[in-house]
Amino acid sequence: MLFRSYQLSAPGVILRNTSEPCLFALCCILTTRFRKFWQDSVAKSKNGHFSFWIGKNHIIGISGEAARKMYLDSHDLDPIGGIMLIGHGPDAIDGKSSIIPAIWTTTMANGRLFAHRRILDLQKSEQLTKRLARVTKDSRDAFQAISNDPSGVASPAEACFRLVVRQYSRVVAADEISDDPKILERLVYYMHILQTTSSVHLLAVPWLSYFSVAYWRRRYGRWGFSNIVTPIVNKRMVKSAFRVDDALQLFIDNGDSKNYIIDFLISMLFIAGANATVLSGAMLNIKIGRAHV
Repeated sequence: MLFRSYQLSAPGVILRNTSEPCLFALCCILTTRFRKFWQDSVAKSKNGHFSFWIGKNHIIGISGEAARKMYLDSHDLDPIGGIMLIGHGPDAIDGKSSIIPAIWTTTMANGRLFAHRRILDLQKSEQLTKRLARVTKDSRDAFQAISNDPSGVASPAEACFRLVVRQYSRVVAADEISDDPKILERLVYYMHILQTTSSVHLLAVPWLSYFSVAYWRRRYGRWGFSNIVTPIVNKRMVKSAFRVDDALQLFIDNGDSKNYIIDFLISMLFIAGANATVLSGAMLNIKIGRAHV
């Protein structure tokens, strides 16, 4: 499911799809009465999609193939403007608000955002074909490790989560991350911090940032991601550096700036963790299904 937000162009217009009187009350509803809030919002929606208003921000939840296509093709919806409404993630924050990286605001010659353009580049058949052999080996190694566990007891969910993160890192980032178990463990560690750190309360009281544990955990998580990615990018962008046929090399060959590459990798690696949570369950269902065939 994708959550998108956009703002009305008319200044001063404040609409709501809920009877909640203020932003603070809305935050309380979101965190204490999820199911009822969902049902009420869907019931009031004209098109059946879950949606609600936060001031001039219209938040819409959509799913399916059409949603994925719209995410990449639409020029009317802001792909990143709603990030401060999430309350967690690797976005840079200065104590008062999220700092949106330029990769999500810079438009390239074809009219697409830099981040979208590079995502599409990585999904081309020739790029995915190059990664297939190593991604397949990642799967084989992960499931072999489960069967070889001397204790006879293993957590498939944990193993599949790490597998998806490893494969995703290989497809959208750098082989150095996927091939080094220590780096991969560090990445998973910081992912868990960011995924379990919510600072939605700062929407209502942003001045509490420096007193919020969640705020500092988010900064620590982003620092961790940056501490993993930056040395790899610096090493690979040296003129005499050894070439590796991976996603990072594609960015370097395209002449992308160091800052853009680092911000892109940080964003994509966080998304890797979010996707891994969902895809791990899917992989387990496939594995269980095959075991009963």
